[in-house]
Amino acid sequence: MRHALRFDEDCAFHCYRALEDIRQRYSDSSDSREASWEKLKSDLGIDREEFRAIEVEAIARRHGERAVSTHEERISWAKWTRKVVETYIARYPSKGYVLPRAST
Repeated sequence: MRHALRFDEDCAFHCYRALEDIRQRYSDSSDSREASWEKLKSDLGIDREEFRAIEVEAIARRHGERAVSTHEERISWAKWTRKVVETYIARYPSKGYVLPRAST
């Protein structure tokens, strides 16, 4: 998340990476990508559509395209992503609770 604010044009990419990392915690070997998103959405109470604008720009940046979002949009994305991360962390305290993870 620190990089999302530090590197303005790459904000969406860094927000996307944070959200994708959390999504991976909801996936096991038999789950599809959509199934893990559904688990994440249900568990944390977020709407995947909120994520779509971040995802579109992150993929474009990953392929070398120029960012088309405004500074205000990027700040909004960083704040929204931070809330999702904070919700995830608050929901799973470290003492005695095993985070949902992909099975190995």
